[in-house]
Amino acid sequence: GGEVSDPHGPGGFEFSDRTVSGIDVRKPDLAMVTPDQIAEGDYLSETPRQARGEAVLDLGFARQNGIAVGDKAELAGKEFEVVGLAGGPLGGDASNLYLELGRLQQLADRQGRVNRIQVRADSSEAVAGLAEEISGQIEGAEVVTAADLVNRVGGSLEDADDLSSR
Repeated sequence: GGEVSDPHGPGGFEFSDRTVSGIDVRKPDLAMVTPDQIAEGDYLSETPRQARGEAVLDLGFARQNGIAVGDKAELAGKEFEVVGLAGGPLGGDASNLYLELGRLQQLADRQGRVNRIQVRADSSEAVAGLAEEISGQIEGAEVVTAADLVNRVGGSLEDADDLSSR
């Protein structure tokens, strides 16, 4: 488990064992967390240069750890200002912390690399073809559609129902 020291103390707080996601601030409507999901404070600044020292935190994570907008966060020895708190992201898979993508890649020594790409199709009819095209273009990619997620959850609920009826 990670530790979060007193966020209001002299050193701010430091993250360890937390999930962090990068956001391309030039295309915020395609990000895991969009400007519409900010519950308190602001979204990251509009340009990567302005957003380098900013962070958006998951609202639940922030409340659980007593972190507020305006607090300072430290990640990989660098300080960030918490500019906003966000509600649940698209797809429901929340990270604890969201940073400008290029800055996160730099801190992780992974410039130009990603471990997850989220794609939004123009229509539900386009999803199957798009998933197939991505699988063909990116070797080793695991492509998961919204329908796949529904089936996983549906299967899990059926299994739980089966267990509870015994």
